Amino acid sequence: MGDKNKELQLKEEVLTYYGKGCCQCVKCGFSNISALCLDHIKGDGRYAVTRRAGITLYRHLKNTDFPSGFQTLCFNCNIIKARDNSETGTSAEFRALKSEAKLRRESRIYRYQTSDEDINNWASMLYFEKYINKLSFFRFSLNDIYTKLQLGETKRALLRATCLKLIRQEKLKRIGRGRYERIVARASGKDYYFKDCHPVID
Repeated sequence: MGDKNKELQLKEEVLTYYGKGCCQCVKCGFSNISALCLDHIKGDGRYAVTRRAGITLYRHLKNTDFPSGFQTLCFNCNIIKARDNSETGTSAEFRALKSEAKLRRESRIYRYQTSDEDINNWASMLYFEKYINKLSFFRFSLNDIYTKLQLGETKRALLRATCLKLIRQEKLKRIGRGRYERIVARASGKDYYFKDCHPVID
């Protein structure tokens, strides 16, 4: 019971702060704490990079000195606001927010390696697929990529698995031991290969 009381006190403290000094809905004044919640004022809560809810969110807000961007609403006003402002993910704006949040959550895949990071700690299969697709040439050797990225054994195995995946998807063709060629589709839908590209990583 002690933990429940502490959680209720924390919830009341946070809702009071974001309720402009009163533990009530800032829109209609409803004050039953059981039906009050925190609302993201900009309507982007669903796409937050770090998703927190309930007591975890309340604790985070208190520990970070109550950042702006929130308000206390009752459930009714929260739903009405979401509907009126198209905060359900159906509008183009919020689809863009969702897409951006996904990229940010997967930033370990999409971002470039910084000088103080080891690629062996964060590179994923999706990263390697993106890397291969962005090569400036169409034929390459796994050994070249091993050397270029200074990959350890674990990431080398992941790179090989990525190549097998791309072969199954008919995006890659094996042309020798550890050597591959990217497949590019013509406008007519027929595949063709580039035979005159050098498997050397610049």
